[in-house]
Amino acid sequence: MTVFQKSIIVLITLSLAALIIPSCSDGTVVYSELDYYREGQLKNTFRNEIAPLHALFAGECAKLSNVSITFTNQLNEENLIKLRKQWLETILVWKRCELYNQGPVEQSFIHNSIDKWPVNATTIETAINGEDIIDKSYIASRGSNAKGLAAIEYLIFNQEKNTSEVLNDFSNSRRLDYLSSLSENLVEVSESTNSMWTGYQNEFETQAGGGLEGGQNKLINNLINLLEEIVQTKVGKVLGNSNGGTPMPSLAEGYNSAASLQMIKANLKTIERCYTGEFSQAPFRVGFDEFLIQSESIALNERILNQIQSCYESIDKIQNELGSAVISENQQVVALYDTFGELLILLKVDLANVLGSTITFTDNDGD
Repeated sequence: MTVFQKSIIVLITLSLAALIIPSCSDGTVVYSELDYYREGQLKNTFRNEIAPLHALFAGECAKLSNVSITFTNQLNEENLIKLRKQWLETILVWKRCELYNQGPVEQSFIHNSIDKWPVNATTIETAINGEDIIDKSYIASRGSNAKGLAAIEYLIFNQEKNTSEVLNDFSNSRRLDYLSSLSENLVEVSESTNSMWTGYQNEFETQAGGGLEGGQNKLINNLINLLEEIVQTKVGKVLGNSNGGTPMPSLAEGYNSAASLQMIKANLKTIERCYTGEFSQAPFRVGFDEFLIQSESIALNERILNQIQSCYESIDKIQNELGSAVISENQQVVALYDTFGELLILLKVDLANVLGSTITFTDNDGD
């Protein structure tokens, strides 16, 4: 959709809003046009993105559990390949959900139970070599770094071993127990996350006011938090920015599965969709860009859209997986870091200033 087309939709929407805004007897406006429009953005985001994405993720987790059971019952290379494929499909859906962490979901810290990187290999191996009964309840009691999607990746992928060696590791029945229990626990956690969001719908959609507790303000903070995590942790730590500049390939999220760049691209896709609000073909596709258009910040909107495309291009220019590329294509990885950093500044400084948003600060060091 072009900027002109979006402008027409915005003007029509605001005109209709003006006709239905209630007033007090003294003529004071109770519900402003801006509040109405913010609510439109929140409803669009929830109904056309948050709700379907989390339902999809729960479905993918159920598939992953079923494939895991098949693998457990019949250990062979074909089933391992199927398990790896389903894991990748599941993690990429999760990377699109990762942006949305607020309300009861944020308060429960449930995101950590779904995907906490890096895994604690020592904790996992100690459990496998121990004597405690391994089931989904046992997994639920473990720390975040020993469960979830990252832990499953650790068990079924290994950069240091070939397929036969990975299969041979599963000759230990307790390793199979840990894998199947991880998958069962993940089904429960994904369903809980989906339920939390379903129960939060009304509150989410009606936080139309401005200020720190406004829904739009929370959304822009979500965008900024995810971008900071990409810049500082998902790319920055791999480049060695936190240890004096020595590249750290193994710190790439998805290092064993060689899926780091696919994960970052999935993150970027959800950032783009949240910004534009173009989740479906519904006519009321309200995103952050409409607010810039109406505030006559069209040039800023174009800069943000162009920078998002530059981020896609910086990912695609890297030929190898991030863990190896940080050595063999270091300049391209630096360019990836810089390009996402520029997008972060555009949203954290320029977009926030136009919208009058309050930016909160969180710890994105990944520990």
